[in-house]
Amino acid sequence: MNPIFKDPVLQEQFETNGYVVLPFFSQADIDALLLGYQNLPDINDEGFFANMFSDNIAYKKMTHDLITGVAQKAVDTLLINYKIVAASYVTKKNGESSYMPPHQDWSVVDETKYVSLNIWFPLVEVSKDNGAIYLLRKCHTLPIVNRGTLIPSAFNKVTNMNFETLTYLPMKPGEVLIYDHRMIHASPPNTTNQTRIAVATLTVPQDVQLVHFFQNPETNKIEKYQIEDDFFLHYTYGMNKLPENAKFLENVSYINPEFTDSDIEPLLEHKPVAVAKEMATTPFGTISSKSDSVWGKIKRIFTSVNQS
Repeated sequence: MNPIFKDPVLQEQFETNGYVVLPFFSQADIDALLLGYQNLPDINDEGFFANMFSDNIAYKKMTHDLITGVAQKAVDTLLINYKIVAASYVTKKNGESSYMPPHQDWSVVDETKYVSLNIWFPLVEVSKDNGAIYLLRKCHTLPIVNRGTLIPSAFNKVTNMNFETLTYLPMKPGEVLIYDHRMIHASPPNTTNQTRIAVATLTVPQDVQLVHFFQNPETNKIEKYQIEDDFFLHYTYGMNKLPENAKFLENVSYINPEFTDSDIEPLLEHKPVAVAKEMATTPFGTISSKSDSVWGKIKRIFTSVNQS
């Protein structure tokens, strides 16, 4: 792996675990982003919401510019030749529909050669009560999965990932989590009366061609597309059609693996235990029957079940 971090200690931690957490942003940075969030136009952001769920290009561009104005300093200070190509507030309002099941973010680079990152940081303190991140430490060492529109999850057979077996990351404002996009992560519902507000940026190596994978529902083949830096301004999560400037490259011959509990067990924080709450035992890819509209959206986005 080519070095990603300027600090060799952070680089070693990242290579070992697939993520790093460190203090970085000032209170002034946090306040600026909170003020920006409060001044955004009203949107339907019940439950879990990311600005990239919106089909309003002007809204997404405004948000991208606002966040990048602050988050860019983390890229410039910590990373070697990386850039932000998409930025979003990620919020959780009170309720079960704010639960985010275990998933991997979509592939945006050729992961046999490069590493793309999520720079994620909370604007309020986060804990198990309001939607802190849980992740599967070291899962970036698993075989590569091409992830994208309508591609079924490679973890649908896995049942032993839950909030008892993933690594819990409580964080305070100013701390930043930087993780490999291959990392499986999740967050419990917000059970408090305060909106959980965080920021996420899609961060990629400079001068690397971005890609998107799409499973064609007619042929069932996974197609690889060349995309531009503004792809997520023009693409709304859940759409089955790609922006016109996405350029078809090839049908992918590589077959995604299908993981089982035995593949995941060595990476778990500890052995699975019986827990009372449904949200703590929901396996990867299982969608609750409650809050159908929200769960339907999450199912389309993150477990990528084929739809006509």
